[in-house]
Amino acid sequence: MKKRQRPELDPVQLRQIAELTVQALPNVRPPAAGAGTEELKQWHELQVSQIELDMQNMALAELQVERDQAEAGRDSYAALYDQAPAGYLSLDADGRITRANQAAAVLLARALDDLPGRG
Repeated sequence: MKKRQRPELDPVQLRQIAELTVQALPNVRPPAAGAGTEELKQWHELQVSQIELDMQNMALAELQVERDQAEAGRDSYAALYDQAPAGYLSLDADGRITRANQAAAVLLARALDDLPGRG
């Protein structure tokens, strides 16, 4: 699977994008005509914060989809490994068995749960 490069936004960049988005919004209703400077600042800050949250929520949703896809790939690989007709052993750098499938257990005349990485 090809790893997708995603530029990470720092809080300053996120804020700048949100500010530009607020300025570009055509249908935003400002506060009442009698609102003071402080109310206008708070209203603007609320809009910017909402856009920042929306952007973070979209990024989180993308990450969740990618995580789900990675988990599905991992599960598919694990099923192929475990159900393969050939005996598979995974070894660590020292040559110790870290994982084995059912066919390997049969070849080794062991119960699968007795092999490392199981049970």
